[in-house]
Amino acid sequence: MFVLMVIFSLLFSACRGLQWSERLQDNAGPMEVCSGENIRLLWNYTLSEGERVKDMVWTCLPEGKATELLASYVDDTFVPMTEFSGRLSLLQDGEIELSCATILESGNYSFTVKTVDKYGNETPYRKTAWVKVDDTPKTQDGQLELRQEREAVRDDTSDRQWHVHLTCGHFFDLGQPAVAVEWKTPNGQTLSSSYFHKGHFHLLLSNPVKGGNYTCSLPSLSPATRCLPPGSALRDDVTVDVDEVGARFSVIEARQLQMQDDTKKENERLHDVIAELKNETETLSLGLATATLRDSHHSTENARLQAELNSVKNENGHHKGYINALQNKTETLKARLVKATLRVSFHAMLTSSFAGRGTIRPFTVITNEGDAFSGTTGIFTAPRNGTYFFVASAGTQSSGKSVYMSLQKDGVAVTRAYTRQYSGYTAMGSVQATLFLAAGQRVWLGSATAITHYIADTTSFSGFLIHAD
Repeated sequence: MFVLMVIFSLLFSACRGLQWSERLQDNAGPMEVCSGENIRLLWNYTLSEGERVKDMVWTCLPEGKATELLASYVDDTFVPMTEFSGRLSLLQDGEIELSCATILESGNYSFTVKTVDKYGNETPYRKTAWVKVDDTPKTQDGQLELRQEREAVRDDTSDRQWHVHLTCGHFFDLGQPAVAVEWKTPNGQTLSSSYFHKGHFHLLLSNPVKGGNYTCSLPSLSPATRCLPPGSALRDDVTVDVDEVGARFSVIEARQLQMQDDTKKENERLHDVIAELKNETETLSLGLATATLRDSHHSTENARLQAELNSVKNENGHHKGYINALQNKTETLKARLVKATLRVSFHAMLTSSFAGRGTIRPFTVITNEGDAFSGTTGIFTAPRNGTYFFVASAGTQSSGKSVYMSLQKDGVAVTRAYTRQYSGYTAMGSVQATLFLAAGQRVWLGSATAITHYIADTTSFSGFLIHAD
């Protein structure tokens, strides 16, 4: 009996084929890494007796894209694709490591190994893993800025009441996935922002205002927050002390100013109505008195004059309508003429090399029709409502450096480009977008990571107004 059990065990071991390690399972939750870290996929296996590997293939299905080939293993040689050369390495069995990951490399990774047993039978085996690359939020000066705005604002979207409001920012990139700050009131209540505008989260305080310390912070459990380096100022809470008496007074003051403005407008309207009625009364009285003096005994003549007076009034009404129509048409033509003659365009080259995070600048301005672009700050400010087109290109020649550039609209990335320099050649990347901008909205180029480097003679930024609204 013992001999039979040993024989059965040997036969089962020889027939079971390739066995996977338990360190990485199919359909597990997403493997989260931070931008700039390494993606390590632990695809280890054990071959059965007499079994050998014929070939191996690694692929990735990025979010919203087609499947990409990462590398292959043929004739005992590991061959990564050109775009991953120098970053992708084979560690053991099917285990691979991709260095310096970017948010563009989130996706479903797959590994297929084909084996041949001692009888010449080929068998494919496959493993998958979902990888999510997170990126940190970024502010203009690397820290949160919290302040109480001096003037109260009216909430026209809900209660149409005046409120004291706080702002927390100034963000030019909300990270991946995008973060939203948390607010804490003096009594410890946690609140969400009322809205986000031009790189700042806004909180409208409920009435009556409660004084004390209000705190703004990034949520500690957010994947983007967890990617912040230790000691980052963005991990710190920021606090502002709201004076209860002063805050309530500012709300009362805003209400009084609004009431004064409304009263003034209503008085002006009533004054115009009274003046118009007075003129009409005087005209009618004069006409009636004239008719009475001419012949008080001829009621027929009076009736005729009254009819003529009514006819004149009707004719004047028609003329007034015609004049108003002509005025409206004139104003429409003037507006169309302004739109047709307004020209906005710019083109600028990077003045000197730029490295690290933040707004890419300064630029040497070559064309700036409409004076909407600042070469010093690198920021374009829309002079009026309209549809604009922007394009930028950037390059680097520094070994191991990257171009990780985003086109920012009021602190929100609308498109990104990433490339990395290898083998001494210049690496180039570009972004472009067609955007609707309201007057005063801003657009600039942002650099996302500390390992970026942009050279002056291959980095440019251009844009122009397609049509005004």
